[in-house]
Amino acid sequence: MDINHISLFVLIADCGSLSRTAAKSGLSQPTVSRNLKDLEELIGAPLFERLPNHLELTAMGQQLLEPARAVKSAADAFAFEAKVAAQAGLPPVRISATQSVSSFLARHAAELQQAARNNGTEVQIDPDRTALLLADRQAEIMLRLRRIPDSGAGIVRRVGSLGVGLYAAQTAGEPDHVIGLTANRPGPQPQWLDGYASSSGLPIVLRFSDYYLRHQAVNAGTGLTLLPSFCGDSDSRLRKLEGPIAELQEDIFMIVQKDKAQAASVRKVADVLAVIFATHGHELSGAAQTTQPPA
Repeated sequence: MDINHISLFVLIADCGSLSRTAAKSGLSQPTVSRNLKDLEELIGAPLFERLPNHLELTAMGQQLLEPARAVKSAADAFAFEAKVAAQAGLPPVRISATQSVSSFLARHAAELQQAARNNGTEVQIDPDRTALLLADRQAEIMLRLRRIPDSGAGIVRRVGSLGVGLYAAQTAGEPDHVIGLTANRPGPQPQWLDGYASSSGLPIVLRFSDYYLRHQAVNAGTGLTLLPSFCGDSDSRLRKLEGPIAELQEDIFMIVQKDKAQAASVRKVADVLAVIFATHGHELSGAAQTTQPPA
């Protein structure tokens, strides 16, 4: 006996008509009618009386309705447990990225969350820059800046660019110092900001390697600093002094491990990442100009 016929019998009893059952189940009315007829022939007795505009359970239908509900409930529980077990068996899709790119993705967590739910898996993002080289061996997807990594490591595609600008607090008046970057921060930003401080005659009194600490500091004091465009442009407490700065623009590359690229969950998450970068890339690059209130 087909469990789907039993579930449909319960739905017909609850809806009271073939048309309402068809609308609720997404099946056509002829299909509902045919499946009901098949079940009645299998049982050897009618389950419903066909009355104008509605159906009523026969004595046999009334007798079988509660057992049918129990069968349907057990089948639903089985399907749920099977789905949970399947999800538990799927490994997470791990993304290795810099702290700034990870923060950008966190702003668009809804899209990643939907991808995780659709895949029945977890998406994990590792924003720890010091662990990137170690994490490469463990991450299915890597997001890298500045240069294309060795193509032998995986399937590489450029997905966007990271813009950087110079920002100060709206209420700070004329900035009187620079909030610098530590020298061990990779990329051209530390040297560029040191050169800016030297040419402008402003002292560097604080240094932070991570942009979110510079973001906190510039809002709390009277200095100026470099921030990713998506961070500075979206903060109404800041004013942009310069940017996006062309020589600090960094390409973003997505690399999917070759031996994991065929996994459906990895492929779907990579596709969602590409859509996020394509849809919101103007925020990331700084091309979207946020109107700043006058200083």
